Amino acid sequence: MHSPRSERKETELVSVKWNYFRLATLIGGCVILITLLGAYALACSYVYLLPSLPTTAAMRNVELQVPLRVYTRSGALIAQIGEQRRIPVGYDQIPDLVKHAFLAAEDERFFEHHGIDYLGVVRAVLIDVLAGDKTQGASTITMQAARNMFLTLDKTYRRKLQETFVTYRMEHEFTKQEIFGLYLNVIFFGQRAYGVAAAAEAFFGKSLDRLDVAEAATLAGVPKAPSRYNPIVDPEAASNRRAYVLRRMRELGYIDAATAEAANKEPMQARAHAPLFDVEAPYVAEMARLELRQRYGPSVETAGYRVYTTIDGRLQAAANRAVRVGLIEYDRRHGWRGPAGHVELPAHGEPDYDDLVDEYSAIGNLSPAVVVSVAEKSARAYVKSLGTVQIDWDGLSWAHRQQRNETPGPPPKDASQVLSRGDVVYVVADAAGHAQLAQIPEAQSALVALDPNDGSIGALVGGFDYFTNKYNR
Repeated sequence: MHSPRSERKETELVSVKWNYFRLATLIGGCVILITLLGAYALACSYVYLLPSLPTTAAMRNVELQVPLRVYTRSGALIAQIGEQRRIPVGYDQIPDLVKHAFLAAEDERFFEHHGIDYLGVVRAVLIDVLAGDKTQGASTITMQAARNMFLTLDKTYRRKLQETFVTYRMEHEFTKQEIFGLYLNVIFFGQRAYGVAAAAEAFFGKSLDRLDVAEAATLAGVPKAPSRYNPIVDPEAASNRRAYVLRRMRELGYIDAATAEAANKEPMQARAHAPLFDVEAPYVAEMARLELRQRYGPSVETAGYRVYTTIDGRLQAAANRAVRVGLIEYDRRHGWRGPAGHVELPAHGEPDYDDLVDEYSAIGNLSPAVVVSVAEKSARAYVKSLGTVQIDWDGLSWAHRQQRNETPGPPPKDASQVLSRGDVVYVVADAAGHAQLAQIPEAQSALVALDPNDGSIGALVGGFDYFTNKYNR
């Protein structure tokens, strides 16, 4: 027989178990209810936002803004013209080094998740709530591609929901390789550069396959905040960001410690580079742009048109050289007008010569330089972005000081009558590659070479330098 005390204990135990069961049932019911309500809210949001989301067909047929490209008759590039600098590249054309750098910087689990990093999203939402503002993000590569291709950059919950839905759709419609390739072609880097290939050209003057580890890490660090991590605008911030990317690449096994350390020690070499071209014919490119714009409207600069002209690259190079050499020689016969400027050089130590002549740009085939020393019959000058060269007497003796009537005065007896230390001048290479003193011609000229058989234009030059005077003579 059970005693009253034992029966009471059994009753209490059953009661406790029943209470736990009811509590567990209540919690489970609440979880199910919240899940159902969340799913219902998500479904309602999807239905509400559906009209603003891109269709599958639109996603498959997305058109990137690609600049107008002008070519010679043989297919050599003359120019690319457009508001956005973009060089579309396929996924297989992108070196593994570049891919690894971006994975390390932006989304190391890209090939593992399905477009959304849930832990990252929860973290970002909590920080936003605590901060009382929408400041954080947990964007994966797919989410960034969705945002840059189909949505705005507004930091709102509506846009975040749109981004989530588009991300899921992209993950369903595209392979991971396609998404990664799209991402690397659409992200903005600053300097008007969209896509990693255009950025490599804009910052380093290189194609993707020529980038080293430090350069790849620099580029991978920019998209997070293009204005803050632009290596031209703020080299120090870009270097700090590069160090982070290199550390992540090392931690993920993409590079070893020695490679990361060596790359991190490299000075930031980024500077602004104009688009690369094979043949210099800017006046021809502008003529082609105006003709196409007149025929097809302003969209020609963003729709990826390719224009093949009758220009012969060999003839065009000869025409450029003939016009410039002729104008320089003609200008010399009128005398030396003096240096383009003057900077104060320290008596001791090595200054940053590039910084001293930063406001001076190359004009035609003339390069700006600062005179660092003057001897009796020669001078040494630092040529911007090139280094120190010697200008011998053969390259100086022509510089008769110009008189008031624009005729040359008596010939100089030594280099000190022409140049002084700190003078900013222009130099040009002669046929043998030796540096010669030069000055920007005041006269202008033009040249057109026609094929006598069909009248086609084989070469055209509209002036000494298109970028200082765009008037096509």
